[in-house]
Amino acid sequence: MIRKLTLCALSCAVSLASGQSSGNGFALNEQSVSGLGTAYAGRASSALDASTVYGNPAGMSQLDKEQISGGFVYIVPNVNVDNDSASNAFGPVTGKMSSDITRSTPVPFGYYVKPLDERWSFGFGVYSPYGQGVGYGHESTARYLSEKTDLKMITFQPTLSYKVTDDLSVGLGLTANYANFTLVSALPVTEGKIEAKGDDWGYGYSFGLLYQLTDRTRVGMTYHSKVNLDLNMQSKVRNLLPLLGPANENIDGSLKGSTPESVDLSLTHELNDDWTLYAGTTWTRWSRWQDITINNTNSPTPIFDVIRQDLHWHDTWGYSLGASYRLNPQWVLRAGLALDESPAGNTTQNARLPVADRKILTLGAGWKVDENWSVDFAYSYLRQDKFNLRQQDSTGKFQADYKIQAQGLGIQLNYLF
Repeated sequence: MIRKLTLCALSCAVSLASGQSSGNGFALNEQSVSGLGTAYAGRASSALDASTVYGNPAGMSQLDKEQISGGFVYIVPNVNVDNDSASNAFGPVTGKMSSDITRSTPVPFGYYVKPLDERWSFGFGVYSPYGQGVGYGHESTARYLSEKTDLKMITFQPTLSYKVTDDLSVGLGLTANYANFTLVSALPVTEGKIEAKGDDWGYGYSFGLLYQLTDRTRVGMTYHSKVNLDLNMQSKVRNLLPLLGPANENIDGSLKGSTPESVDLSLTHELNDDWTLYAGTTWTRWSRWQDITINNTNSPTPIFDVIRQDLHWHDTWGYSLGASYRLNPQWVLRAGLALDESPAGNTTQNARLPVADRKILTLGAGWKVDENWSVDFAYSYLRQDKFNLRQQDSTGKFQADYKIQAQGLGIQLNYLF
């Protein structure tokens, strides 16, 4: 009953997750606090606890007891937008840029793993792989290109792993993913707005390999598949300039897209009984996102037949290094550093998703309370490279200087049955 209530609560809470994402693009990295402590270095090879359901399904074979892990990372972003200016067909756009375009938010997760026999293990996870929330406000200079963007995704993942040999394990997880997307922009002259909302379920999978190279060294690979989405969009147009069509209308449409597939390669090496080193690299196929396009089927106004904003993103690599030190039988200390490439170059920025190259520093600790309970803590500091965003499309142009930082505080509880 406790397990059912825990997973139910997490499935409700994870749907709240959005904000300035700590992964690049609109990806979230916060699926584990034990992993956060080493900047997710070794995520596909460490198999520290039940969160390996996400990190590498094959890692469940390393867990010899039934267990549950759950927690959250609270993200506190700090976004400064300066020297902003904009214009459209009616001339310069006046406005006031908010000093708080993103909000602090928790990103929760929960996992369960049960060894079935000496070879097979079953697991289940609830987590959020993607999320983004940017709100400039109805008085900002960016309002005609982007007043508000909000993306939420929740994933449910049943998983099996199989120990092929004493050294090699494989794992497969099937994912059911619920996505909710909201886009809001202001309309010129009348200061009306268009608000498009939609949701959909999409399905994919995660596949993992884990190999014990030596007594002290493991390597792992995890593949997260793309997830195709076809969101049923409902667009509300309010206070449109009368010369352009009906002032108020409701439009049905669709937004098609795929979340990017990714490959995570990791290494875990135990130097001795106290020190462990971790390394990892992740490739993500962000080139799937070339634009955000809503195709409307019943618009009485031709200007809303297609609503489109270009992205032109490219594939990226991320790199991470980490280490842990076992202070005593109860405490382990962790640290990590990560570098994350941006999918947007200098000429492909978009106000809805302002991203640049990122550096992340993390510190963490694990406390073994007793034979059954343990707690993980972690802190992260993210700094995004300063950049000048320039965007222009049929609705106007906008430019501004961005400086983005974020801090994360995480806690995770683990229980062995």
